[in-house]
Amino acid sequence: MADGSPAASPITTAPSDDPERPLLLFCPEQGGWQMGVFFDGRWLDFATLTMELEPTHWMDVPPNPKAVEARQATS
Repeated sequence: MADGSPAASPITTAPSDDPERPLLLFCPEQGGWQMGVFFDGRWLDFATLTMELEPTHWMDVPPNPKAVEARQATS
């Protein structure tokens, strides 16, 4: 994107081989962005693994801002 923000990718391109890798999932039917994982053949919420999600797009989870600041301070 022109403003430097990461762009969301279609859900068909999401990595689904690591059930422990959380992703940001855009789920319009469920109110927008959700943190989720692909587990047992379906997208589930990351917090409880009980709510099935219906994402259309995904993005990697951004790094913790404090961790980024700490790395920049030591560079």
